[in-house]
Amino acid sequence: MLEDFLRKLRYLPQSEDTLNRISRYVDSAKNHIRKDDRGLHLPKASRFMIVRVNFAGLGTELDDAHYAIVWEEHRKRDNISVIPTTSFKPVSTLETGLTFNIGHVDFLSGETVVLMDQIISISRKRLQAVRHYNPGTERREIAKLSRDQQFRVKDGFRIYGLHAATFFNEFLRDSFKDTLPELQDPDVQFDHLHRPVITIQNTKNELIYQLYNDTRHFKISRKLFAKHGIDRYQLLSDWVNAKAQVDRATARVIKTREEVRKDGYAKIQAAIEAWESPSGEDELSR
Repeated sequence: MLEDFLRKLRYLPQSEDTLNRISRYVDSAKNHIRKDDRGLHLPKASRFMIVRVNFAGLGTELDDAHYAIVWEEHRKRDNISVIPTTSFKPVSTLETGLTFNIGHVDFLSGETVVLMDQIISISRKRLQAVRHYNPGTERREIAKLSRDQQFRVKDGFRIYGLHAATFFNEFLRDSFKDTLPELQDPDVQFDHLHRPVITIQNTKNELIYQLYNDTRHFKISRKLFAKHGIDRYQLLSDWVNAKAQVDRATARVIKTREEVRKDGYAKIQAAIEAWESPSGEDELSR
């Protein structure tokens, strides 16, 4: 009966995509629940492991097979919670508090973007693989997030599950709107913008903060800026949402994302410098 239905479905409008999704679901459903001799579910998985999941593409769910991060699992239960991931695309990936790049994971190729807002509970039947090909050893091995990557994912969950605000939204975009930020260490602190932070000291002139799971203190100075002809929100948005620029005709990268980001930060600093008095004394400190 199912086979007859699938044959008829092939001739319906937009049926091929629907058929593929149904086939993937059926393939997963046909898998047997597996347990070891102690009654614990297989395959084994542990928190922050990378697994390959046969997603069905229902609604906004990812479609087809994708890597995912194991978030919660218990060997006595079939279901596990996973956080889907996708590959980083310099031209199109837009990072937020819930969608963020954690870089290279172990021996896997490319950079990994975590889709925190798509966290989902799945049956182990939908796992395609828990071991992946390592070109260095030419063997199939387990891939797992590094300690720093684990901390980054936990920060993402603070935003998703605990509704914490991102550093950029709370302390740069929405605070002291007559100022612009001057970072103590731009290359390091740019990676903090989409994370929650712990406030140590917060005044109009200065913000001192630290990351969760990090005892170091970081500082940002707030500076008045020349407002004439300046859209503060756009200036900050161009900086934080930087993407690589490409030639549409040749698809050649004209400017890398890093270069575009540095240009955006330079424009912010130029707006600050234009406000400073000839004596070099910052108007904000008066």
